[in-house]
Amino acid sequence: MQIAVNGILLNVEGSGEGPAILALHGFTGSSRSLLSFARAWPGFTTMAVDIIGHGLSDAPEDAGRYTMDAAVADLTELITVLGYEKVALLGYSMGGRLALRFALAHPDKLWALVLESASAGIADEAERAARIASDEALARRLERDGLEAFIDYWQSIPLWASQERLPQEKRDALRAQRLQNSVTGLANSLRGMGAG
Repeated sequence: MQIAVNGILLNVEGSGEGPAILALHGFTGSSRSLLSFARAWPGFTTMAVDIIGHGLSDAPEDAGRYTMDAAVADLTELITVLGYEKVALLGYSMGGRLALRFALAHPDKLWALVLESASAGIADEAERAARIASDEALARRLERDGLEAFIDYWQSIPLWASQERLPQEKRDALRAQRLQNSVTGLANSLRGMGAG
């Protein structure tokens, strides 16, 4: 379902009843990336959200709309609109950084926090600047070459080598899910929500 928050629409998928678990995907992911995990917990309301610029959520042109602070504000509003006082956040990679940032800003709105492959960012100033430059180069590559070429490149990096062991059907599904993102959304996510 599409939910209006702070002037954009966020796509949220979920089901169940009980305490709320909200899953946040990584870069190039979507709610579809995490729904199988979310459904594994009967007795809970399990939801996954397409973070701004991903999946079926809006991908505004304004790069300033993709900062972690803006994403935390979106998540805060989303939780309120959904009618929850507290949720458990399960965040993977970029979604984990968002979950961690949310936890620091609103610890009173959480009953649990689960982070997978997430970091708080890069502490060293020079390393952080290098990562920002690298993410900007990736964003420009995406804008120059288009979504399909970028996803081909993205899936070829060593980070995803273990996915080669997945059955072809699952790899095809991951690729199809990644191709549902937009160039603008992914490029701006790199600029505003990257580890740098």
